[in-house]
Amino acid sequence: LMNFGYADEVILPMQLSVPATAVPGDVVTLEADATWLVCEEICIPEDGKVSLQLAVGETSQRDPVWAPIIDVARASLPVPAPFETDFALTETMVELLLKSPDLGLAFQSRTIQEATFFPREEGLIEHVATQNFVVTDEGVRLSLPRGYETNDYQAISGLFVFSQDLEDGTLTNAFSFDAAKVASLAPAAAPASNLAGVVQAIILAFFGGILLNIMPCVFPVLFLKALAFMKHADKEASALRREGLSYASGVVVSFVLLGATLLALRAGGEAIGWGFQLQTPAIVGGLAFLLFAVGLSLSGVFSIGSSIAGVCSGLAQARGQWGSFFTGVLATVVATPCTAPFMGAAIGFALTHSAVAALLVFVFLGAGMALPFLLLAFCPALAKRLPKPGQWMERVKQALAFPMYGAAAWLAWVFALQTDPNALFALLIGMVLLGFGLWTFEVTRLAKGSWPHVGKGAAVLALLCAFIILTQIKTPIMDARAMPSSSGATQGLGYEPFSEARVDELTAAGKPVFVNFTAA
Repeated sequence: LMNFGYADEVILPMQLSVPATAVPGDVVTLEADATWLVCEEICIPEDGKVSLQLAVGETSQRDPVWAPIIDVARASLPVPAPFETDFALTETMVELLLKSPDLGLAFQSRTIQEATFFPREEGLIEHVATQNFVVTDEGVRLSLPRGYETNDYQAISGLFVFSQDLEDGTLTNAFSFDAAKVASLAPAAAPASNLAGVVQAIILAFFGGILLNIMPCVFPVLFLKALAFMKHADKEASALRREGLSYASGVVVSFVLLGATLLALRAGGEAIGWGFQLQTPAIVGGLAFLLFAVGLSLSGVFSIGSSIAGVCSGLAQARGQWGSFFTGVLATVVATPCTAPFMGAAIGFALTHSAVAALLVFVFLGAGMALPFLLLAFCPALAKRLPKPGQWMERVKQALAFPMYGAAAWLAWVFALQTDPNALFALLIGMVLLGFGLWTFEVTRLAKGSWPHVGKGAAVLALLCAFIILTQIKTPIMDARAMPSSSGATQGLGYEPFSEARVDELTAAGKPVFVNFTAA
């Protein structure tokens, strides 16, 4: 939800005409019924009646207090735009073309720091959506998601407000315009990514990737990789380099695939950002399973083989590089619920610029995350400075299981908010089956006779049941839980569970509806 409002103080100039019958000395009474909203985190409606009595004078008189204030307010009013504007409508977008090459040059030079289109037509655009500006040969083009109003507008109007950095300070410009409808606008090229902006985003992404390594979801997985380096720090340098490069490749490739998926979905009209996959309960549940399994491994419930840093066991040395690659994939997967410092600005830049610039940001996110192990792989002196292997490694590994259990518990909580208590119970049963299957595999793995086959069969059956439970969980269209009626904040306000049909029924009857929702 987005509201437009005024901060601190507002002057609303208007022109009044004195009645033709008025004579000097008469008193004119001005009256108004006023309604307004006072907003900070929420908006409170207020209203009142106001009146003012003014004496009719012989000549025009300027009030010494209010005349200068009104002058300032009039001077700050929007001016008619010195350029023409066209617009086109599609089913999902409003496309605006501000025909001003000078405005386009200002955008390209990045002297314009902030720009917003304010439509006069209510419901024309989705106000909370990002307003994307693209520089074309003709000027500046805006692509705006359509709002709830489905009218086939033949003309629209509004304000275009932008702040521009000049040598003597910042200038705010406000242009009012009327736009004529055209059948369509020429396809707009992707925004030209300013080199300085791309470099800045890449640097932020790189440092954000480095900091991802210390996030609670990621660090225990990386510790498994560190164990492998400790145990093999004295082996051939070229082998260590190959493992480091394989791990880095797994991280970078995973980030690029994630970024490409995100860009493709946004190009299709989805309003999503980093962590978008966590909106899907099945993926949240799958991540909870994965982190729970990694925790069980760290606790020693089952062994997953240090030669590949925790992906699978018993691989020959020739396959160790694949193990390192998939460790990078695993580290990226468990990193997706986390956002490190610097990442927000970098990903925000990526999602509003060309695909090439965006993918570069994701490449450097991955490069930053892979950097610590690349340094160990390519600097043998650093690898040899690692602590000597010993019993302490097992204790630290077991301790690091608990951040994984904590992350799995958090994901289960998110899952519960997305679904319902029955689905949460099914998820927990799936985690029990997952633990049983992995434990069965471990205790029978080295047994004699047919027990290994029995154990593998039982493990596969348990894991299959856990997977089926996850895929069968139904996602409700909306969380239908009503707000507690006993709450002092909601008592008597008529809260009821959300129903799309109920909202349609009330709005068709001309009744306003307040939808109260949240996110986890």
